[in-house]
Amino acid sequence: MLDAVATGLLVVWGLLTLQTIVNLLTFRTLARATGESTSRVSIVIPARNEERYIGRTLDAALRQEYPDFEVIVVDDESTDGTADAIARRGSDPRLVPLGSRPLEPGWLGKPNALATGAAKAIGKWILFMDADVELHPKALRDSVAACESGGWDHLALLPHLEREGFWEELLMPIIPVVALVYFPSFLAHLPWTRVAAGGGAFGLVRREAYEAMGGHENLKSSVVDDIRLAMDLKKAGFVSAARAGMHRVRLRMYHGLSEFIEGFTKNAHAGFGRSVWKPVFAVVVFLWIGLTPFAWPVLVALFPSSAFTGVVGSLGASLALVFVSLGLVHVRLGFPLWSIVLSPIATLVTLYVMLRSLRMARSDGVVRWRGREYPHESTEF
Repeated sequence: MLDAVATGLLVVWGLLTLQTIVNLLTFRTLARATGESTSRVSIVIPARNEERYIGRTLDAALRQEYPDFEVIVVDDESTDGTADAIARRGSDPRLVPLGSRPLEPGWLGKPNALATGAAKAIGKWILFMDADVELHPKALRDSVAACESGGWDHLALLPHLEREGFWEELLMPIIPVVALVYFPSFLAHLPWTRVAAGGGAFGLVRREAYEAMGGHENLKSSVVDDIRLAMDLKKAGFVSAARAGMHRVRLRMYHGLSEFIEGFTKNAHAGFGRSVWKPVFAVVVFLWIGLTPFAWPVLVALFPSSAFTGVVGSLGASLALVFVSLGLVHVRLGFPLWSIVLSPIATLVTLYVMLRSLRMARSDGVVRWRGREYPHESTEF
């Protein structure tokens, strides 16, 4: 029995390593523009209690080296200094400040704010981005040029994830590791698959395509509207692309352990389609895949003669593949290698997030985010 479990684990990690290599080979970096586009771009930024970063975000957006753009910032009923930070930049004619329209039943706050901004936008392209994102001055220039030369209707960029302190260095790599190790992300590049890549940091979409797929009216109850936008565009027959954009987009997603847990709790259960059994199954699989290989050094200390034979040897080989897979992702994206050694801690935090999300949705009956509560049954992926 133990032989079968260890051998199965080795096979799984062999396949995951191969998948990681394919994902990384197909995940290219956004190219620098060789020409200049003149298509108007509307940048839409939803902001709810974002006084910590909204000033930096707006300043960077307004510094774009691009000939024709507007920045529409939607204050989503903020109760902090967000409105004041926006008002201090109101003298720039390219800045269009709005208040979010009233939140109607069936709508979540962020999709509602994005729909408010999109209704005001007049650009050929609309860039949806979060309020804590910092754009490089050439971000619009390179992105629009890539879309127009490649014939893309949508482009998602993976940002540089800013990190400070132990917990952020340990936990933030989970996001790209899940996408590039555990998930067949290469399928997003194939037009006949349902897999698509999206992100709240940077989602550039051609206006005609956005309106044709129904806009945020189709995403009004989505907890992860950024990914759904990409999926629905692709489903409607439009071309969606993804690129590494760490040199053009920066994001400080969460500050410390508590914000990480709070942020991912809202996403986790929706990701399993509000099922009870899927997260339970995922917990078991993650315990097996994510933790079992790290039993090897303990077993070697107890049984040194079996380090490279039998069950213990298979666990050792699995651990080596763990280091290869995660190492490739960490090196490509600039994460510290020491966090791989402590990845069992990150795995346990991820499992806690899954269980916490399940409890919140099933026991409390709500999804909580940004000071609001939404009925669990009214939300979706």
